[in-house]
Amino acid sequence: MKLKLLFWSAVVLAVIGAYSAEGTLFYFFATHLMMIATGLCMIRREQKTRAGAAVKAPAGKTSSAAPRAKAA
Repeated sequence: MKLKLLFWSAVVLAVIGAYSAEGTLFYFFATHLMMIATGLCMIRREQKTRAGAAVKAPAGKTSSAAPRAKAA
């Protein structure tokens, strides 16, 4: 919902900037809103991929959560 709100706010500001005498100010804020929307989209994509990926330790290092031997 936030992403859609940011995107459409940027579109509205760009349209207002096209028809306003002080269009530069509206384009400035439209650009900033689009950058925030892009960043939010990238953060969401990164979190989705991290949630689905298995956690692995780097090569040559032991994991802090090493599996323990089962007691019989």
